[in-house]
Amino acid sequence: MKHIIFSVFLIGLIFGSSNSFAQAKIKETSSSGVEEQQSQKAMYSEEDGIEGMRLNNGKKWKMDDHTRQSFSDMAQSFLSIDIQSLNQEALKTQGVSLQESLDALIRGCTMEGQPHDQLHIFLVGYMSEVESLAKTGRANNAKNIQYYLRSYSKYFN
Repeated sequence: MKHIIFSVFLIGLIFGSSNSFAQAKIKETSSSGVEEQQSQKAMYSEEDGIEGMRLNNGKKWKMDDHTRQSFSDMAQSFLSIDIQSLNQEALKTQGVSLQESLDALIRGCTMEGQPHDQLHIFLVGYMSEVESLAKTGRANNAKNIQYYLRSYSKYFN
């Protein structure tokens, strides 16, 4: 009797573990699929705008000095390089550098209210592209980052 109970327990444990593993694998696959889709949508057109972004009654959102300077530094640095001439490892290095700048931006953020909410909408897509660039070194991510950096001035001052 003990052997039967132990066997049922062991089978349940194995089945439960493999089910958890399968669920984790599905989640991992769907996450990488979303990440792949996001990096495949590279080459936004300038007319597209950033999804979810809007102006403040037709005017740009006012940023604090820290945020304005952080984006100015990132744009000046990243938009001045020829991403086509960089190999995958060099693009990863650029992604890591941008990630460090983003971390500093977030640490020093003091914004609140609607301007902060709009910045958050902007940052969700931008941060995803920076993270992907730092991990993969894909040129599509670099192009998307350039698009975001050029678009920043459409929405913020």
